[in-house]
Amino acid sequence: MVLHHAAMVLVCFPVATLWRQGKGDFFLGCLLLAELSTPFVCLGKVLILLQLQHTLLHRVNALLLLGTFLLCRVLLFPFLYWAYGRARGVPFLGVPLALPPQVNAAAAALLAPPALLVPAHLQGG
Repeated sequence: MVLHHAAMVLVCFPVATLWRQGKGDFFLGCLLLAELSTPFVCLGKVLILLQLQHTLLHRVNALLLLGTFLLCRVLLFPFLYWAYGRARGVPFLGVPLALPPQVNAAAAALLAPPALLVPAHLQGG
């Protein structure tokens, strides 16, 4: 679980900042938004360890987690595709064809884990 956070800090962030040559600040900022739900994940685990999973705080935290997770991790990529299409004058459904295949593959790889976790979050897991 910790490995992907270490990879983000040690690999993805340096690659994104060095290789982008000053371009893509908007997209980099959006990708960093994906971490906005992390404090809610951590707080939820702490509350469970303290056996406070039946409290109002845990319920409120779960709602905040679900909201930030959906907005900042799952809906992030459709938003990025929409923003790119709007900036380039490409229709939303045409954006995947306008991008290099490796960009679509990377977006799919980054989107798959959060999308698969949504049912677990909805069940309270």
